[in-house]
Amino acid sequence: MFNIGNIYTKKGYKIIDNVYYFKETPTLDANNYIISNKDKTDLTLIDTGNGISFKSLIEEMEKLNLSYKNIKKVILTHIHVDHLLGIYPLLLKMNSNPPKIYAFGHAARTIKNADISAIFPGSLGLGPQTFKVKIIPIEVNELTNNQEISCAEYKFR
Repeated sequence: MFNIGNIYTKKGYKIIDNVYYFKETPTLDANNYIISNKDKTDLTLIDTGNGISFKSLIEEMEKLNLSYKNIKKVILTHIHVDHLLGIYPLLLKMNSNPPKIYAFGHAARTIKNADISAIFPGSLGLGPQTFKVKIIPIEVNELTNNQEISCAEYKFR
């Protein structure tokens, strides 16, 4: 069904000052965005991709002079595998200084509880082994409607 065994390369772009876009790979992956402060020491990553493309994301960040070590926040928009699974290799890589993780409602609870059946709907025939990730409970800050979150000099609601 999905050709996810191949390695795909992300490509990173600066959209405007302090806002970056990383193009999804050709299959079952998501776009990623980074919001940065001016000196690139405070990064917010929006969505983490499918996990398979994680190494490529880090390489593209480096090309734009962005260090994964400066990721302070991760916002996960929802729990589809193409948006979520990259959080697991990111946390492994940043285990001594992990970023704060944010998600809304059901997504936050699913991630906190490592609910594999919610992350991998049975109808897709996919599981953690497909993406070579281990699903573990993660500390997540649950966002609520109209809650403000700061990302560098930007504020979102």
